Amino acid sequence: MPRSETPVLATSQGDIVTLVFERQAPDPQDPSENYKYNSIDIFRVSNGKIVEHWDGSKKDPPAPQKKK
Repeated sequence: MPRSETPVLATSQGDIVTLVFERQAPDPQDPSENYKYNSIDIFRVSNGKIVEHWDGSKKDPPAPQKKK
């Protein structure tokens, strides 16, 4: 999935292309603070077209507390 900003790292080997982006997001444990993280997109290309795509994830908010 193309992104509007420039990756901080782009590599390829054979039919695999990897893009790394630097991001910021509110910290799920303390939304008043941001944290930096890297996201990735990995593609497999065949005949000039993307045929597979994988990407990373970021911190999830804490799970809701179970009621007793």
